[in-house]
Amino acid sequence: PWVSGGAALLGLGLLVSLAVGQRFDARNPRPTGLLYLVDADARTARWVSSDPVLNDWTRAYLGGDPKREAMDALPEVKGPFWNAPAPTPGEDVRGPAVESRLEAGEGGRRKVSLHITPSRPDAAFVDVQVLPGDAVLSARLAGQQTPGDTLRTRNAAQGVLFRYWVPSTDGFDLELELTASGSPTVRVGEHTYAVPASVTQGLPARPEDSMPVPFGEGLDEGTRVTRTLRLDASAAEGSPGPMP
Repeated sequence: PWVSGGAALLGLGLLVSLAVGQRFDARNPRPTGLLYLVDADARTARWVSSDPVLNDWTRAYLGGDPKREAMDALPEVKGPFWNAPAPTPGEDVRGPAVESRLEAGEGGRRKVSLHITPSRPDAAFVDVQVLPGDAVLSARLAGQQTPGDTLRTRNAAQGVLFRYWVPSTDGFDLELELTASGSPTVRVGEHTYAVPASVTQGLPARPEDSMPVPFGEGLDEGTRVTRTLRLDASAAEGSPGPMP
């Protein structure tokens, strides 16, 4: 016990000394993330960072009293996130267009056809999140059919999450087979690796000793524009038609 305890203390001391002695510069930049998150339905926006600790650059955007909390619109990375109000998006920040058709299927099941068109030609990816996930029996995306059991994440609160990379300007189709009960909510998010110049005016550019967070280790940088629609079960009782 004495030997193992001493080794643990030595290891902790080395980690502390490395952290204190770490210096970031242009050749060894600090990974730092900042996202402009827009709710296209409410026409509101927030600055968001998944960094454990804010630095001078991120604080210039988030201010002196940011909140740290979970955010439903960002299901791909486990929170909580630092966030604070951001400038209102301009009319050119519209987010993806969603056309949907809901119809009755066999055995009380329902079929939903979604056509999602990104608003920008430089969209990096589009996320489609379906809540609750138990409502999804199967899905077809880009010609690939997948049963619902293989789509659900371990975190039930995230539901079923699809990500379509580098979408065409013509958009893409997603077909869902749903249970008869419930009214799932679909949240669609369009991501670009840039932030509108109009909302960063007067704010500092990324410093040379900082770099975007590597993929998979935090939120992707840039702009995420989300919009939400609810698939009403009552629509399946009538004739198929477009939904808002």
